[in-house]
Amino acid sequence: MQHLENNYEKMAGKARALFLTYDQEEIIRRNHLEADEEWLYARLLDLDLRLGRRDAALEQREGESWISCPGINEPMVLLDILCDSKPGRHALGSWRSTLDFGMRVHRALAENGPVSPMEKRFDAQPELLRIRALAMGGMDAGNLGGADHAFILPFFQDLNLLAQFWHGDEEFPPKLTLLWDAGAGDYLRYETMYYALDLARQRLGAER
Repeated sequence: MQHLENNYEKMAGKARALFLTYDQEEIIRRNHLEADEEWLYARLLDLDLRLGRRDAALEQREGESWISCPGINEPMVLLDILCDSKPGRHALGSWRSTLDFGMRVHRALAENGPVSPMEKRFDAQPELLRIRALAMGGMDAGNLGGADHAFILPFFQDLNLLAQFWHGDEEFPPKLTLLWDAGAGDYLRYETMYYALDLARQRLGAER
C-alpha cells in the first residue's frame, strides 16, 4: 500500500509540474474559472478547491479557512480536467460505465471487489445514502436504471455522475455503481476516471 501511495504522489507531482508549463489564462478561459493573482478556484464534487498559480499547491475550503488538501486523487483529477479537457465540451445527459470509454484490459479495475463497509452501511441504513448524496448537491433520481436508489451527483461544472445502489439479498451482495455522463471523455482522460471514481466514493461515504 505504501508503494502505491508513493507512486500516486509521484504522479501527482508530475501533474503539478506539467500544469506550471501551461498557459494559465487559457486554462481559466476554457474552464470558466474564477481566479486572482495567486489562485485558480474550482469546485470538484462537494469540494471547494484552489490551485496555486506559482506552485500548483492545492488547498480546500474548511468553513471560513483554506487548508492544504490532504488527498492524492484530488490534484490528479482536477489538474487533468483543467489542463486536458476539450474546448466546447458539454454533458450529454445519458450514462456510461468507465469501461465504455477505454480498453477492456482495465476491466479488473472496474469490476466489483469485496463488499465495502460503505455498501454494508448503506444497505443497513439507506437513508444515509440519501442524506450524503443530497448534502453533496445531488438530486434524487428514484429508481433510475432499475436500482433500488439512484442519485445524480455533480462532479465538475455540468458533468455529473449517476450513483446507483442495490440492496443485498440471498443471492447478491449490496452494490454501489457509479456511471459517467456520456460526455465525460471530453472532460478527463480514461485513466484518470479511476482516480475520479475513487474520490467520488470517498466523498459519498464520508461520515459527517
